Amino acid sequence: MRQIPLSLTLPSEQDIKAFFVTGANQLAYNWIEAWPDWPAPYQAVNICGPKGCGKTHLGQLFSKKAHVKLLEQLRVFHRDDFTDYDAVLLDGVTDDNSWDEESLFHLINYLAETQKSALITSHEPLSQMPWRLPDLKSRMRAIASQNVEMPDDDLLLALLEDYFTRRQCQVADPALRYIVARLERSYEAVANIVQAIDRLSLAQKRAITTALIKPLFEQGETS
Repeated sequence: MRQIPLSLTLPSEQDIKAFFVTGANQLAYNWIEAWPDWPAPYQAVNICGPKGCGKTHLGQLFSKKAHVKLLEQLRVFHRDDFTDYDAVLLDGVTDDNSWDEESLFHLINYLAETQKSALITSHEPLSQMPWRLPDLKSRMRAIASQNVEMPDDDLLLALLEDYFTRRQCQVADPALRYIVARLERSYEAVANIVQAIDRLSLAQKRAITTALIKPLFEQGETS
């Protein structure tokens, strides 16, 4: 069956509070819950997986547990930038110019020296990236890594039920399962389709049923 692609939105504070754990993200979630008891010497964990798998959600959950400095790029490392924090969240690390390799090397050494932690999110495992600096490559290979799978059917169903409930929408199980069978496997897609369906239901003054939902998927009308 054709899966409908939807525009992506960032998770809200309410979405983070409603984070659901299933087989798709259980192991990654366990790492967040285990903090600060992360493995030495670097006390860092790499959460990796494709776009939309929930890395941003996990990063925000980590930020709720630790006093975190968020980095979305690193060009120059200065020790003083990190002294007031007990952890660092490196969000979306790649091997391109937005992440200077020498600066990353010094940051990882600083974490080991000060016994601070780092959660590092990326599309592919850090250990498989073509780092040019040999010392950085060896450290990246020593960092614990956990892959996050795209949301499975159970997780999508739980998210749909929660999002519709927040909007005070009653949706029968057959309609929910119709959505699950056709929806793009991402957290953002769930939020977007619920918004589109609720808007359509209000505009047409109709209950949310499979008959109402079906044209959205057949015609690709998601906004």
